[in-house]
Amino acid sequence: MRLNHRRLKYFRQIQKVKQLEMARSLGLDQSLLSKYENGKVPNPSAAIVKTMANYLNCEMTDLLLAETDYEQEEFTEKEYKQTIPNRIDIHVYFHWGE
Repeated sequence: MRLNHRRLKYFRQIQKVKQLEMARSLGLDQSLLSKYENGKVPNPSAAIVKTMANYLNCEMTDLLLAETDYEQEEFTEKEYKQTIPNRIDIHVYFHWGE
């Protein structure tokens, strides 16, 4: 599982959370979170990715690189905002039907 470090940092910043605050909340050293965000530790455990995703109110897949992703791609605010209604629609459909 390869972390998309740019998305991790982006999600943290749009939540207006400081790196130290997030690290403390997750029980991580700030230096480790910094390494995740800078791509120096590209393969965190699934448990850590899940914990970060829960904290940032996003899906685990939002923080991972797909096989077709390239390091140069940026995850824009517009793309992020488009994922929220899609997740809500899917959730509503599966729980309440059509």
